[in-house]
Amino acid sequence: MMLEQHESHIVSTYTTALQHLVEIRQVVTTGETPAGGRVAPWPEPERERLLASADAAAAGLEAIVRSFAPHWEDMGRRTGGLAATRMWVSILLRTVEELVEEIRPARMSRRYGALGAADAQRLERQVEGVISSLRSAMRMVSEQGDESRG
Repeated sequence: MMLEQHESHIVSTYTTALQHLVEIRQVVTTGETPAGGRVAPWPEPERERLLASADAAAAGLEAIVRSFAPHWEDMGRRTGGLAATRMWVSILLRTVEELVEEIRPARMSRRYGALGAADAQRLERQVEGVISSLRSAMRMVSEQGDESRG
C-alpha cells in the first residue's frame, strides 16, 4: 500500500532528478555549469546519445510518478495559492534534507571509506546544524499551513 509519505518521496525524487537533468543538458550543450562556471560543451555525436539517455531516464521517472503518485500535479493546480507553495517548499526541503543526510560520516564511510575521527565528529556536528535548520524551516511551513486552515 502506497502511503502519502511514499508518494511525497517519489515526487521529491522526481523533482530533484528533473532539475539535475536540466542542468546536465545545460552543461553538455552550452558548457555553463550550475555554479556559473564554464567548461567545454560535450562533443557531438556523443552529446545526442547522452541526452537521449537522459531523456529516457526523465520519461521513466515520469512514468513512476504517474503510476505511484498520479494526482500530484492536480493537487498543486487544485489548491493553488499558498497551499501549492507550501506543498512545493515542503517537497524541496525534504529533498535537501535527504541530500544532506548523505554526507553524514557513517553514510560516507560506508561508501567512500572511513573518515578520521576528528573530521567525522566535526562533520557530524555541522550536518546536525544544517538538519536542524531544515527541520525548523519544515515546521514553519507546516505551522503556516495549520494557521491557514484553522
